[in-house]
Amino acid sequence: MLAEWQKVTQCRFRLVGWVYIDAGKFSEEEAGFRFNIFQQEMTLALKGIVNGDLPFFAEYPQLLDAFTGIKKASINNLTDASFPKK
Repeated sequence: MLAEWQKVTQCRFRLVGWVYIDAGKFSEEEAGFRFNIFQQEMTLALKGIVNGDLPFFAEYPQLLDAFTGIKKASINNLTDASFPKK
């Protein structure tokens, strides 16, 4: 997964990331299975990122409320997956 913060306005940011599920290494069925796991575990992964970067988020707490969008890339297509805050 690769992600970057993008400035939307002077005071608003969003986190946009890309996850590569299948670079042609897997069958369509295997890639679908991997994508389902990715969707189920992404919230946990994002929580891990926040916990691992607590000093950063303590300095920039407004980023905790930022939109997060993740794109799934595979050999066949690119799919958007946005994850609401819980």
